[in-house]
Amino acid sequence: MLVAGSIWPEDLPALAPLLRKHARTMRFIVAPHEVSEAHLQEIEAAMPGLTLRYSRAVPGTVAEARLLLIDNVGMLSQLYRFGQFAYIGGAFGRGCTTRWKRRPLGCPCISGRATPGFRKPWSWCSLAARFRCNRPGSWRRRLTGSITMRKRG
Repeated sequence: MLVAGSIWPEDLPALAPLLRKHARTMRFIVAPHEVSEAHLQEIEAAMPGLTLRYSRAVPGTVAEARLLLIDNVGMLSQLYRFGQFAYIGGAFGRGCTTRWKRRPLGCPCISGRATPGFRKPWSWCSLAARFRCNRPGSWRRRLTGSITMRKRG
């Protein structure tokens, strides 16, 4: 499970190919930074037919969904605990989140380029698995390798 939090539209070019590549073998929770209808539809378009909005979820539909799209505010702090990996959004655009309550709590983390004020959130990630990348596509190989290793292990 990959939990992607505080996702901005600028994160989608980096995140969408990974979601599509692993859609049959992994599950995803995606929490946008802003919960606008346009942004929710943009995320849904990245994985057509595989996305379920949280507000529409019932036990039967959750079992079939590959991507649970969080379409409300205030849940991210509780969602990171379900992840084997975390993607911290915003660094390819406006800057990463610095809110203390949105902690990935020790799982391997991926984010974009370094931004001012990002030291504290970065310290919450697993010391052995912090992937900070300057270009949207440059971290996918690293994460894909980590996913493959975890599936085998």
